[in-house]
Amino acid sequence: MARCDKWLTFTSCLLHQFFVSGTLKANGIFVASIVQHFRTNHTIVAWAFGLQSGLIYLMSPVTRLLLRRFSHRKLSIFGGLFAGLGYIYCGLFASEVWQMFISVAISGAGLGIADLPHYLALKQHFKQDFPKISTLASLFHFVGVATLPPIAQYLKDMYGLQGALLIMGAIIWNNIAGGFAIIRTPVDETDDGIPEWNSNSEEGGCSEMKIGLSENKLTWSDKYLPCLSLMFRHRNFPYLMTIEGIAFYIYTSWALFLVTLGVTQGLSDDQAALLPTVGGVAGAMGRLFATALFHFDKMNPYMSSAIPFLVNGVTMLTSPFVTNFFLLATLSAFSGFSQGLNQSSILGILPSIVCHGHFAQAAVIGFSMDGIMMQLGGLVSGVIYDVMGSVIYVFWFNAIVCFIVVPLAFLWGYRKTPLEECSRDEY
Repeated sequence: MARCDKWLTFTSCLLHQFFVSGTLKANGIFVASIVQHFRTNHTIVAWAFGLQSGLIYLMSPVTRLLLRRFSHRKLSIFGGLFAGLGYIYCGLFASEVWQMFISVAISGAGLGIADLPHYLALKQHFKQDFPKISTLASLFHFVGVATLPPIAQYLKDMYGLQGALLIMGAIIWNNIAGGFAIIRTPVDETDDGIPEWNSNSEEGGCSEMKIGLSENKLTWSDKYLPCLSLMFRHRNFPYLMTIEGIAFYIYTSWALFLVTLGVTQGLSDDQAALLPTVGGVAGAMGRLFATALFHFDKMNPYMSSAIPFLVNGVTMLTSPFVTNFFLLATLSAFSGFSQGLNQSSILGILPSIVCHGHFAQAAVIGFSMDGIMMQLGGLVSGVIYDVMGSVIYVFWFNAIVCFIVVPLAFLWGYRKTPLEECSRDEY
């Protein structure tokens, strides 16, 4: 029965991952229509969609507190309900820009409430194989990227903007079924920093790592900065967190403006809508490649970050010079592959640089950073578009950011800091 439960949880994660990234990429189909519909500018629309994506990860501290009272399953079902409800509200009632912000906030918060429970449940079920399993599950990020944009384009052509948003909300409601698939998580485990479901304990939060530690094991960061103590105990975590945040900034900008770039370069709407599909398929291949690297123990900061960011920087730099569909699709594939490899490897590497006792804390801090950077990805890219007057400058700026990350990744790889175990098993 336990074996069945773990694979049902894995299936639930696949469905959730499908919608998390797929909806963001599908939003790129709606950008131009929403700008016209609400008579606003690209900065506002990109910021709104960045807010939606950012809330997926910014909700992690709130979700972690909710996990002390509610099960992973209940939160996943509740989150799936609101994820689709935001789109339905926008399709039915939104006539002003502020109403659009409300709708995307509802949807993003819903996806966010469901996100951390899936991640932690997967960690609890697959302790030894978590890097490979999480990488396989994240494969569906780019399956959603490849699938949902063409569906969104078809719905917009057939039913108009508001009809498309309404149907998209109904499609996203399939995420509720994924919540039901989380049958049970082992309740006697606390290695993720989350006590038993429905626990009445009031301990936890930032001070939980002090419980059971002898005085001679406490560092000054444990005593005075418990919320951030893992950054001082695990010195490579800040590198990973910074690179991961920048990766999500780049991904948000790429997801929102790739279709716009295609149209700017002279492609038809249908051709431009296929660019995310090509990038999504390549991203899935990148995640499979990351799984193979983990399996053969070949994953390191160079393969996970330095090379992918270098490749992605080159594609971002050259894409604005290309007007041929097949060449743009090829560059989109290289970009998608490198981002898929990077995002999967970053999540899989986390258990190797952070101990069990700090894992949930690291996930919350990392997800919060991702949320902030995804909002900036939408906002900053929108500002660049409106100020400079062309989406080309958005991609050139992203290329510069990618090239800046490369030496940071090499510095991370050069620092061979061993993992300091400070889990509850040693207390």
